[in-house]
Amino acid sequence: MRRPLALLLGLVVVAAAVTAVVTPAAAHGNHLSVDAQVSSDGTIVVESMFMTNPGHLVVHQDRDGSIGPPLGHASVSQGFHSDFEVAVDDEYWADQNGTRTYWLVLHRDDGDGEFEPGSDTPIQGIAGQYAGQQVTVGKSADGAVRVVTGGFTTQRVDSAAVTVRGVDLDRPGYVALRNVTDDGTTGEVVGTKRLDAGSHDNVSVAVSESFFGSLATGETAELEAILHAADGDGEFTVDGDQPIRVGEETVSSRFDVKKVQNAQATTQPLINTPEPTTTGATTGQSSATATGPTAETGGAGGDSQSAVPGFTGIATVVALVAGALVWRRRD
Repeated sequence: MRRPLALLLGLVVVAAAVTAVVTPAAAHGNHLSVDAQVSSDGTIVVESMFMTNPGHLVVHQDRDGSIGPPLGHASVSQGFHSDFEVAVDDEYWADQNGTRTYWLVLHRDDGDGEFEPGSDTPIQGIAGQYAGQQVTVGKSADGAVRVVTGGFTTQRVDSAAVTVRGVDLDRPGYVALRNVTDDGTTGEVVGTKRLDAGSHDNVSVAVSESFFGSLATGETAELEAILHAADGDGEFTVDGDQPIRVGEETVSSRFDVKKVQNAQATTQPLINTPEPTTTGATTGQSSATATGPTAETGGAGGDSQSAVPGFTGIATVVALVAGALVWRRRD
């Protein structure tokens, strides 16, 4: 009996090694990240998204917390996407006043490349959850209000400044950086930058020397970029320059920074995201992948067969162990 048992143990070790290799790739299952924002034309910007196979990003009406009818969509190619735009149907958007909640859900494609609600069904994970997220969207004729930061990337920094990838403001304001504590709450303000109304790309925000100095080389910290409306006195204060809110949520985005000795020397190739085509209710929307010189990513690979993170590796372990047990019984 020793030989089959030894074989079983060996297979378990091999299976564990396979899982260690497969799980990181499979960990990029179908998912997206989107934060509360204000739109002037019905466009909603998804900060980061991953699709294991080509499909569709669909805006759904929210019905008391459940997913309602589709209100707009955009085709999505396989892989990582940053700053991806999808639009609410013009007729429905025209009826919106103030703030509404939408569902953004990833749908599979039946092979024809066109979104059809009856056949291109929502993607679900192993526990039945939809690959999607609710988002609060406000409406303003004065312009968009949103902030996008790192998406799937970790920003490398070698000096007391970080880059916020994109900021839209419909009024003069500030982007304030707060450190995120171990329990997930926001801590103290570690940096601010005043901005005029309009769109701003690659905004450099100085952080305090005390915060930067507190990080050891190689250490990663999480920051939250929060938009504030300027009160007009020319100086940022927490009490005077209030956070911009959409409903009950602040307009903000979280991202990671990693302190390194030489940010330029450690730069790696970043995500190359193909631009999608849009169909149906959306018009002229596309994705734009913005990358900075000091960002790192875990890679653009993913499990093209499984929508559930880690599923492929687990299945491999189960299959190998089951096979070994059968062999042992026969022996």
